Amino acid sequence: MHTAYIEMSETFGWMLFDSGRHPQARRVYQTGLRVARKAEHAPGIHHATVNLLASAAYQESWLGQYHEAATLLEVAENRNPQALTPRLRAVLEMRRIALASQQGHTEALHRADGQARTHLAAAHDSEEPWWTLWLDSSAIDAQTGRALLAAHHPDLPGRTVLTGDGYPRDRMLFASERADARLQTGGINGACTAARHALTLAQHVGSHRVHHHLDTLTTTLRHHHGNHPRVRTLLTDLPHAV
Repeated sequence: MHTAYIEMSETFGWMLFDSGRHPQARRVYQTGLRVARKAEHAPGIHHATVNLLASAAYQESWLGQYHEAATLLEVAENRNPQALTPRLRAVLEMRRIALASQQGHTEALHRADGQARTHLAAAHDSEEPWWTLWLDSSAIDAQTGRALLAAHHPDLPGRTVLTGDGYPRDRMLFASERADARLQTGGINGACTAARHALTLAQHVGSHRVHHHLDTLTTTLRHHHGNHPRVRTLLTDLPHAV
């Protein structure tokens, strides 16, 4: 029961975070951690707690609370190092990629990328928590590509951040990130094409974070390229597309 409660706290906290309800997400994460402190020291409980700490660290990175994020990751890694599986270590490195990008530390970003791939290659999936199986090399590509965008070092050729299928949320995020990458490399027409694709998906997506990314992009287009014909057309259609 304790393991299930901690896992559900991580999932619910992440959903609240993604919808922009940050104080509520923090409270849910904290509740899960309180349960973890009172629970027995079983491997499943430890694994779920590490995953919760990693997700809480990701939120703090996104909110600019870098010291808190680093502390949460350190606690996750050091609370019982012998019990960490390779995939769990890779999850922690994924969160370090995000933290490094927010801080502008590209060397640390690439180091975490390499560590995540090393841990993933060492994993035996039959011995891993089932909720770590989403993590593969393409997910690391996407996280690193997203991090490079945030650090203003777009990596256009090699990152799956520039592709996407599946859920509308993911497709909208990929399209918005593609637009950001095109914009950072001077491709205004390509940025507008990708932004329009993201806008067609917006009505099907409830993620505050994904909408915030697109809003930031269109604001940049307005302020810096507002006289470009494609940008003017995009901005004219913007209220009707959302």
